[in-house]
Amino acid sequence: MPIGGLEYAFGHAPQRDVDFVSAWHEASDTVKRDVEQYWYQYRLVRVADIDKRTAELAAVAYCGKELVAVSTAEPTEWMNLRLLHYRCSVAPSYRRREVTWRLTNFTFGLLGEWALKHPEDAYAGLLVTLEARQFIGHMGSPIISKHGMDLVFIGRNANGYQRRAIWFKHANVESNLFPAS
Repeated sequence: MPIGGLEYAFGHAPQRDVDFVSAWHEASDTVKRDVEQYWYQYRLVRVADIDKRTAELAAVAYCGKELVAVSTAEPTEWMNLRLLHYRCSVAPSYRRREVTWRLTNFTFGLLGEWALKHPEDAYAGLLVTLEARQFIGHMGSPIISKHGMDLVFIGRNANGYQRRAIWFKHANVESNLFPAS
């Protein structure tokens, strides 16, 4: 069921509300088709990677019938901890409406609840790579707090982009350790 967000009085998009919909392990054929069209329109995912990335769908955002944002979560390992590598894309005309933050918050809650119900997967939180310009000016702080989430600096990737973790409240870094290989 869609969850409506707040309406913002700025930005370039028509000022209609955005609804967030879970796609984690339950994306409908309509959502999958809309996401594939979105990725194609914005040239975000190579055709060869469509099936893999579709399997990682976490949540989507619609304004009416228009898909305006997509989030994915890929299981990954960081410092012997299991995390979900979070990616988010927002259509250009919706980027000034805080859709990125709102979708991230929705997805964080959704995946945190899922992880709590599936302790066998031992996910401790989200791993986020900050690439968007909207974070410039906030990136000097080791903790970025917004919408009840703390994005904690944990290092940089090979391209120099900051990596941050958003830890689930129930996470236990001792119990989420991978066995040493």
